[in-house]
Amino acid sequence: MCQQTLAQLQATAQLPSVPTYRFETAAPLMPVLKSRARGVVSLQHGRFVAVEVMRADRHGSGAKPQRCSALARLVPRRSAYAFDLIAQVGEQTFLQGHTLAQVQQTLQAQCPHSIPLSTLQDLKMKFLFYLGLLHHQAAPQLKAALQQRGHIQWAIDGTLEPGTAVFFAVKEPEADWLLACRKIPTENLPDIQASLQATALTFGEPEGIWHDLSPVIIAACPAALPHVAHFVCHYHLVSDVGQDLYQAPQAALLKGLQALRLQARLTEQRRGQTEQLQVQVRQRQFPLVLQALWQGQKLADKLSPTLSREILLACHLWLLDYASEGRRQGFPFDPHLLYYHRRVVRVVEALGALRQQSKLWAAAPPALRNFQQLLSAYLADPQIQQSAAWFEKAYRVFEKFRSVLRLATPGPAPVHEAYGLAAPEVGSVQTDLTAWREDLRRQERQEDLPAQDRKLVRIVLTHLDRYWPALGLAEGVAGGGGLKVRTTNSLETHWTQGKRMCRQIHGRSHLTRDFAALPAEFMLVPNLRRQTYQQLVLGGGLDCLANKFSDLCLPPGGFHQWRQQQRPQFCARLPKRLLREEQFLDKLLNFWPNQSAASPLKSDPLSDPTDANNRRSE
Repeated sequence: MCQQTLAQLQATAQLPSVPTYRFETAAPLMPVLKSRARGVVSLQHGRFVAVEVMRADRHGSGAKPQRCSALARLVPRRSAYAFDLIAQVGEQTFLQGHTLAQVQQTLQAQCPHSIPLSTLQDLKMKFLFYLGLLHHQAAPQLKAALQQRGHIQWAIDGTLEPGTAVFFAVKEPEADWLLACRKIPTENLPDIQASLQATALTFGEPEGIWHDLSPVIIAACPAALPHVAHFVCHYHLVSDVGQDLYQAPQAALLKGLQALRLQARLTEQRRGQTEQLQVQVRQRQFPLVLQALWQGQKLADKLSPTLSREILLACHLWLLDYASEGRRQGFPFDPHLLYYHRRVVRVVEALGALRQQSKLWAAAPPALRNFQQLLSAYLADPQIQQSAAWFEKAYRVFEKFRSVLRLATPGPAPVHEAYGLAAPEVGSVQTDLTAWREDLRRQERQEDLPAQDRKLVRIVLTHLDRYWPALGLAEGVAGGGGLKVRTTNSLETHWTQGKRMCRQIHGRSHLTRDFAALPAEFMLVPNLRRQTYQQLVLGGGLDCLANKFSDLCLPPGGFHQWRQQQRPQFCARLPKRLLREEQFLDKLLNFWPNQSAASPLKSDPLSDPTDANNRRSE
């Protein structure tokens, strides 16, 4: 009996597994209108039941109940998950690249309550919803900071995945802030014009806009902001010129390479030599000695019979590694076919030096001599010689254009370089470009200029004449801060980082599903990595996100209405169960005539009985 009483007392004295907290307003004398209880999960307080006691002013007519501010700062209205949990899920997914399963495991260590994956997905979307509101409501602070700096420039661009809408964004490249992003159906004039006008109204008009060579964007900039100068991205311009310069010579060289079947024959020889080398190593136990010789080791007097095949395969592998000649810049900055041709030339020259030593060449295996004959026949082909010479001319013209515009950089990632110019350099670039343009015009007027050279000169002059006023190299065009940025590469890097994050989370190379479901606020996430943005918007580090989310003023409809607007609309798409029915087309084609005959529509011109002759002719 004593033991039972003691057990009852201990059970009564223990705290409940899920505690209950009462949240009331600061004026307890007001009458209680209603009370509401709900379960809440928070990282800081764990799982508990919140009883919210809402009171109303007894003297006010039609008084509304006053909610408790302490609970409102802790958890969103009508939600079971606190702001700190929303911020934590968003940081781990979008900033750290964790999957939802990894986030679930991390949260289980911090909070014993297991959160389903579907709920985590909903919290991830809530993070983007609050981030978009936070960015919009912090626009005055961002605008004041940009105006205090004295010069504002925009970089605008759009990105998409196959079958998805376009993410069109406006970025301030010097501050590295994404100011606005919209999800539009296509890259069309009305949507781009509306986006530019809305961004200018929120953050102020810039001094200049930098964009790519899209005709739609070029037409939208003066239509949206007629008093703002707009310029073309120098990187896109050089890329476009390079593609036109390389198009004809690369096609001619590729055609000759395919006609000779050089790569197929080399692949066949490489496969056969590899198989024979494997047989020699496995059956006769001959060692591989090339790497040892390369490291300076001394071998026996009698060399291994595998050495000749090792040298031959090493030449093959060096020839296949032609992409290392470039710097991962992409075409046309890295013309890989030209790099391959140059390596063939160097291999033939090396084998030619070996051939001068008659004794060594006589002792060479037949495969090595066949290898030298294949490459020599390739280089001796007249079409290959003409195409390669044309390709080299185009390469020199392209590199000259890059050097004049100062677009050659020694950085490790040329694609992501901003290629900024200081104010004193703008004048020198303008002078050099003008002089080279006049020199190209003099070359074009020469009657004895070869046809290939004339075509290359005309390509460069056509682009320069078309975009000359939009190069942004005139004096005073960059404002007081000088021409800091003249490319949209920072925005291209922004797209690349966002897509890489999606691939890291889901492991899919194709992002069609992601870009169809993600809202435009997803592109604002990289702003949180900028220290200046954190100070202006958050007032500190990322640990202030939850408090900032709780201070936001929600729009009408809140998260639910925003979530409905973000769902992809699959218009005119029937379910697959209907598409897979038998005689689908017969049933489908019978619907329209039967419906139109039963109830003709007045808005349909074919339903007009006076137009019977037209219906018969159609």
